[in-house]
Formats: sequence, C-alpha cells, structure tokens
Amino acid sequence: MKAFICLLFCLLLSGCASVQVSSIDSQEYLKQRRGDVISQGHLSEQNITVLTALGLSDCENNIDSCLKTVSNSKITGTDQKLSALAEMWLFKAMKTQKDAKIRMQNREFVAEENLVSQLVNDYLEAARYAYAYLFFSDRTISSRALEDRQTQVKDYYNFAVQNAIEQLYIAAKGKPIQFPIREKNWEISIAGLSAPELSQPDHITDIIPDTVLSFKGLKNQYSQDGLGARMVLSAKEGKEEKDQPWRLMPYSAITAMISFPGKNLSEITQTHEALITTYDASTTGSITIGKTRVPLSANFSGAYGLWLASSDFAVTSLTSIFGRGTIIDRPTVFLMRPYQKNLRTIILIHGLASSPEAWVNTANEIMGDKILRDHFQIWQVYYPTNVPLLINRYEIAEAINKTIDHFDPSRSNIASRDITLIGHSMGGILARLLVSSSGDVLLDALEKKYPAAGAKLSARSSKFSSIIKFEPLRGVSDAIFLAAPHRGTPYADASWAKYLASFVKLPLSIVNTVGEMALTIFGRELPREISMTGVDNLSAKDPTVKILEQLKISSNVKYFSIIGRENPEGPLEESSDGIVPYWSSHLDGAASETVVVSGHSVQETPQAILKIREILRSEIITKPTAR
Repeated sequence: MKAFICLLFCLLLSGCASVQVSSIDSQEYLKQRRGDVISQGHLSEQNITVLTALGLSDCENNIDSCLKTVSNSKITGTDQKLSALAEMWLFKAMKTQKDAKIRMQNREFVAEENLVSQLVNDYLEAARYAYAYLFFSDRTISSRALEDRQTQVKDYYNFAVQNAIEQLYIAAKGKPIQFPIREKNWEISIAGLSAPELSQPDHITDIIPDTVLSFKGLKNQYSQDGLGARMVLSAKEGKEEKDQPWRLMPYSAITAMISFPGKNLSEITQTHEALITTYDASTTGSITIGKTRVPLSANFSGAYGLWLASSDFAVTSLTSIFGRGTIIDRPTVFLMRPYQKNLRTIILIHGLASSPEAWVNTANEIMGDKILRDHFQIWQVYYPTNVPLLINRYEIAEAINKTIDHFDPSRSNIASRDITLIGHSMGGILARLLVSSSGDVLLDALEKKYPAAGAKLSARSSKFSSIIKFEPLRGVSDAIFLAAPHRGTPYADASWAKYLASFVKLPLSIVNTVGEMALTIFGRELPREISMTGVDNLSAKDPTVKILEQLKISSNVKYFSIIGRENPEGPLEESSDGIVPYWSSHLDGAASETVVVSGHSVQETPQAILKIREILRSEIITKPTAR
C-alpha cells in the first residue's frame, strides 16, 4: 500500500507542468523586446539570454565577473558575445558615472582623474565591441538589417563614442588636447586632417552632444540616422580682420567616429588603439568601413538652433533702432556653415527691427531638405534697419562683395554664381534694389532740385556717388520677395507709427556719413524733405521710396513674389497682410506670385516655406551645378 501511494505521488508530480503561460499586451512585448541599457538603464532581454545560458545571474551587481565569463566563453555565438559585451561595458560605464554623480551630490570625495580615466576605458571597450559586431562578426550588416539587435548595437556604438570624446574633453579642462592620448592601456589618436576642430581645440568652448538638445521655436528638428556620435561644437569667435564683414556661425555640427585598427575580428578585439575621426555629415553623408558603405548619423538643426538660442538678436535688433544697448552700425554676413565653394549661395535679408531670427524656420526647413542641402548654403545678412534704404543697399552690397572676394577672389566658384536673394519686408525692398540698376534715375531726381549734386558727390567721394548710382549685385540670378512694401505702406504714416519713428536714432557713423553728404551737396544740414531713416523710407508718401519704385530689375534676374493677406475674402487688389497692402507688394513681371492667407510674417508660414523650397528645387533643374 505504501509503495502504491509513493508511486501515485510520483505520477502526480510528473504531471505538473513546469512551464506556464501568461499573456501580455503588445506594448509590454515591445518594451521587453527592445528595452536595453540606454532606454531603460537595465541589460536587455537579449543580453539576459546570453548570461542565463552561461549560468550567470545578477550581473548588474557583478558586472566585472560577468564580463570576464562572457569574454572567455567558447560556446556563445560570435554575434551574441560581441553584442552582449558591448552592452555590458556600456552598462558598467553608465553605472560608474551615475554612482559618481550621486557621491558628488552627497559631497563625498571622488578622484576625478581616476574617474575620467575609468570612463574613457569603459566607453572605448563598449565602442570597440559594438564596432566589431557591426563590421567584423560572422554575419554582414545587410544580413541583419531588419534585426532589432543590430539597431541597439549601433546605438551602443554611437552613445559610447559620444561619451568617450566628452570625457577626453573634460580631462583636458579646456586646454588643447594633446594627441596621442594614453588612458589606462589605450592609445588614442586623431585623424587631424578630417578633424581640425578637435585636434586644435584651443578655440572650442564646449562640446554639446545631440542627445541633450531640444528646442522650442523650431517647428522641426532635422537629423539623419546612421553611424557616429552627433555633436555640436561651440567655438570662440575668430579674430576678425580689419573691416571684415563676414562671420562664421559660432556653432558647428560634427559627426564623430572611433575606429579600431585591425584586419579581422581577433585583431579588433585585442587592440588598444583608437582613432577618432570627425565629419561634416552635411557634406559627407556616408563612409566606407572595410567593404561596407554606411550612412553617417547627422543633426542638421542643432548648431543653428543653439546659435539663435544663445544670441541676443531679438533684443539688440530692436533696442539698436532707438540708440540703446549694443549698436548695430554696419551689415554682417553670417555663414551658417563653413564656406562650400561647390554649393550655390542663398542670401537671406530680414526686415525692419528684425534679425536672423526672422528666418528661424525658413532656414531650418531649407537645410532640412536633403536635395536643397546638397545644392545650397545659406548666408544671413544682419543689418541696422534704422539706416536709410540707399545707404543700407550700398553697405549690404559691399559686405556681400567683400565676403565673396575673400573666399573666391576670381569669382570662379559655383558659390559665386547663380546666387538667390530672399528678402522679407524691408529686406525685400533691399533685395530688389540689389538686383536693380539705378541708371540716372536717382541722380536726375537729385539734380533736378539740387543742380550739380552729382558732380559734387563724385568729387568728394566715390562711396557717396555709389550710394545713388549703382548696378545689380554681381552673380545673382534669382530673387524672392516676401511681404515687401516696394511702394511703401500707409501704416508708416499712422500717428502711432510716426510717434515711434520720432525716437529712432541713427548710428553715429551713419549720422556722420549723412551729414557729410548733406554738407557736400547742400552746404548745410539735410533738408527736411529728404528721408533721414530707414523707417521714414517705408512711408508710401516718402519721396525716396517713390523714386526707388521706378528702378528696373535686371533682365538677368528671375524674381518671385510671396504676399500675405489677412482676410481671404474680398478683392485681392484691396487686401493687406496687416502692414503691407497688396498694391505695394505686387510686382509686374514676376515669374510667379503666391498669395498666402497670413499676417505680415508670411515667411514663417508653411505655405510660403513650401513655395520657397519649390522655387529653389526648380532652380536646381534649370541651373544645375556640377557635384
């Protein structure tokens, strides 16, 4: 009987299922499937599988022991081993960094040099195993193209490269980094020709990883997935030459790569040499590693967003008009990326009391369009909008010409040909003047009332005569005018507008120029009927703007109008954008005229930006460049 009971008990035990099933929703499944050390701070399910198969557990608290076991394993598949080691080294580095931060917050002593050295080592180990997985394992990238694990390992590589370089910069404490660097048993070199920013870092003030950037005010943030750490470098402004009218944007986007010398998997996993290379991904979209062509990761909005966010354009452009704060007394041409001789140039000119911030989304959307990014570079003109239109036209033309001559004295580069001007509001008037010939219209009008004025100006200064007699800006083939008051606006004559205009003050240098011209022509101060400021020039009754509207646009320039109207109802001819009426913005002979339901800031509307992109794309087809 006892034997029977024992047998029955054994049978009952053998009938109990050792595996049970429970259901989970699809979101939890994806979380388990795709969660990893970067997204959740814990090792991934794929990694746990490798560790469990080796009889390992609680590896997050025994990471060094587990790393050794996995590294020495003879039965783990190559892909599994390399991906597991990459993630585990990354976990170790992130945990070390997190623990050190907590200790510092608790005011505990942390040996910073030792910490940095350890972090550099761990992040380089993670990058090396990820690099080996991607390019030197048994399977090719293309054979794993649809696997989640490959995407994760690519992210491990990018994140490890980003942090390794950050730690090197921290270790340098703002001083030039002397390569090669020796950290623990690593020797780190740099490809100097491809990475002048890092090999000569004495002018770098900060390295900002793409992962910490988020902007308000940019409608879209454009980037490209691929290999490499996306970073933005902040640099000191270079020493300006005398009367230099151009500046590079003080932020530049780079994509950093770290490679490990070796011809096979064994050499890669044993080497302790690391080579840093950086690229401008807007010009280098992909690179070759071994036999594999891979796209580079890139951020096309970060540098621009940081530039605008750190500038004081909004305040300066407004206060400068009233003679307060930082005074803008001459135009500056800002290059949004290092000069590219084989890309066509777009020049943006903002409106009254405005700045490059007026183009925040226009410029970003242009550079976010790959086709346009591959064919164009953007320059932005920042100028004092309180200065009379004719003086501003002269000064802006001089600034643009000096900028072009600096980079291309022979004017043989693609960048110096088929230039596109885009102007908003007052900037639209100036863009039109820049592609127009004055002929003798201005001179005749001046001499009609003040005989011999032209001769006096020519005798006194070639600059003075060039202000009233000029030819179209050389190299420009296209112009786009947005909400431009070519014939002025009656709103400038409103009592409130005149009241504000009474407080407008000219920069001292311009006061001197205007005063000198007045003495030359009239022998006394400027007569009241002649406009003193750029604000005065916007009046529909202003004598200067009435004469300027007579000037003819060059027959070699194709021009387009984009016009806003607040109210979609009623006759177009009677419409207005709230500031500029249609009859002032309209130009006969335009290649196209686009009317958008919008206020005066039409350049910020999706419809206007789409039209600009359409025009630019069409110009690529009609005027192709050799790339």
